[in-house]
Amino acid sequence: MPTPMPGMAEAVMTLDLYSGAMDWERVYRTFHDPARVAVEIDRALCGGNGPVIFAGFQETASHLADAYPVTFIDYSPAITAHARQQYPDLEAVLTGDVTRLVGTLAHPHVVIACRLSAYWDSQTDLERLADSLRTAPRDTVLIDFFDLDQIEPGQRFLFDAADGRGEWEVLELAPPAGKEPDFNRVKMRVSYRFDDHSFSYVGARSFFRQQAIWRWSESNFPDYTLALGPPLLDRDPGFSLRLTRK
Repeated sequence: MPTPMPGMAEAVMTLDLYSGAMDWERVYRTFHDPARVAVEIDRALCGGNGPVIFAGFQETASHLADAYPVTFIDYSPAITAHARQQYPDLEAVLTGDVTRLVGTLAHPHVVIACRLSAYWDSQTDLERLADSLRTAPRDTVLIDFFDLDQIEPGQRFLFDAADGRGEWEVLELAPPAGKEPDFNRVKMRVSYRFDDHSFSYVGARSFFRQQAIWRWSESNFPDYTLALGPPLLDRDPGFSLRLTRK
């Protein structure tokens, strides 16, 4: 069995890793530029007006708040508590499942970014999201996904930065779920090393096929123009979906 980076303790991916023990903002800031991601999101929103529901990196939400009223959503109470304390420019911060909370808000723009779709592990999650999005007119919906066609077992992805190194290793692809939109749960080892801090864990992520997401979008959102594009994060094996009201 492949081993993580030398000297690292390894954990199994659980919700505890998002309880505040890990400095995820440091991870994201080291390997991805939150301001650049916000610029890409703003470009996808085409300079539209109105408030934005945002699920993703806190710092990206803060940059986006320079141009839009932003409601930030995350399921981790530790992350939302940090966001309330560190980013007072956010209009609102809510704790809970974005696929449910979107249905309680009428915001015209919805952005689910920074790989959150990787945690949707059944068609029920996508059905609930579609139902929530349809509760109000949405001008733009932007979601990024991991791309199943870009990976294979044993593949490694490296993230190098001046003050850190990250590595993802694809360990195993589970059989597809067999329902539309079809996707696979992929077992991965994720490792990050900094000068003063290193950790590694094994977890599962959902990877989707672009054409399956296209067919799901056509079926659920006939009043929208669909577009598939590159991932929002540099070097990610992913793609983005944009829905624009016709």
